[in-house]
Amino acid sequence: MKRLNNKGFTLVELIVVIAIIGILAAVLIPSITGYIEKARFSNDNQTAANMTKALNLYCIENDVDLDELSGIDIRTILITQKQNLTPSSSKWSYFYNESTKTIEVAYFDKVGLNAASAVEDLTEVNAGYYLLGRGKSNIEQIVNALVNGNYNYFEKNKSSIDAKYSEYVDMVETNYNYEKVIYINMFNITNPSLATTSKTYEKIVFCELTNFIPNNITIEKELLSDDYQIVNKNLVFVIAGSGNLSEVVKKNVSKSVELSRLSSTVTAKPKNGVTIDNLEAKLALKGNSTYQEISAAGSFLTEQELNTIEFTLGSDISQSSYQIISVGTDNPSAELRGIWKMSVLFMGENGIVGYKEVYFTRW
Repeated sequence: MKRLNNKGFTLVELIVVIAIIGILAAVLIPSITGYIEKARFSNDNQTAANMTKALNLYCIENDVDLDELSGIDIRTILITQKQNLTPSSSKWSYFYNESTKTIEVAYFDKVGLNAASAVEDLTEVNAGYYLLGRGKSNIEQIVNALVNGNYNYFEKNKSSIDAKYSEYVDMVETNYNYEKVIYINMFNITNPSLATTSKTYEKIVFCELTNFIPNNITIEKELLSDDYQIVNKNLVFVIAGSGNLSEVVKKNVSKSVELSRLSSTVTAKPKNGVTIDNLEAKLALKGNSTYQEISAAGSFLTEQELNTIEFTLGSDISQSSYQIISVGTDNPSAELRGIWKMSVLFMGENGIVGYKEVYFTRW
């Protein structure tokens, strides 16, 4: 009888095969990784080109001078138009190039190395390059914090900023600290406290996504220096404030509208097949609603319930489109922690044609 030869690979043969596989992997993996990076960079370049078109179109349609826009203005315009400002890699990000007036994708290690003039804008990390990206790199997180009024975050993390941004760090410390600037978002003043004596403020900064004035904010003119500046130069919509803030920024305002008057033009109802108990009572709740009002409604809307609601305009209003301008905390005090406000703006051909505030719980 013939014996079967079941002899397998020897140890030496296995080692040789493993070595060959290792060599191939060492050669191929960097190449594959490089192709993936190039593909991502190319895709982000296309996104940047689309952003440039959207920005230019906005300026044309709203009679806005692009040269007058701050970095915060540009970011706000792109975000409200649902442009994705998150790059696909931490190696690069989206920048507005002041010299070419275009939005570009650029590697962080190559941005602005030849820039000669000083930086001035909160987003201008190198002269002429305004950082628009909302990624997770250190400098993006710093800029994201500053354009949302969180100077404390900058103070705590500035030591970790790359040395190439030293001119930017110096500019922020000199021109944009809490001692000199009042930061305002959609709902309140973000400064920890405002001194009423012994100093005046040089600038008012309207944070990212803040393109109308909250109607519950008062700024006494005595707090402002005679030559104070409004950083965001293209506030399009303004609510008549409860104090003199509207008067303070009047020189920069192109339109004025009382948004509360437009609330009655907007209808909110659940999508087909969804039922929400006490919906009208819940929609009527505000951040300052009393305990009795909240109890009568049962509770605030939950975030899940809010996601099932459709907002529509009255049939007598010509509607072109609508967009949600912002979602944020209305009152971060302990007793209202977890209560958020969503603002819905209906945009028509001649500006805002409908407005609705909805408060909800988000845990």
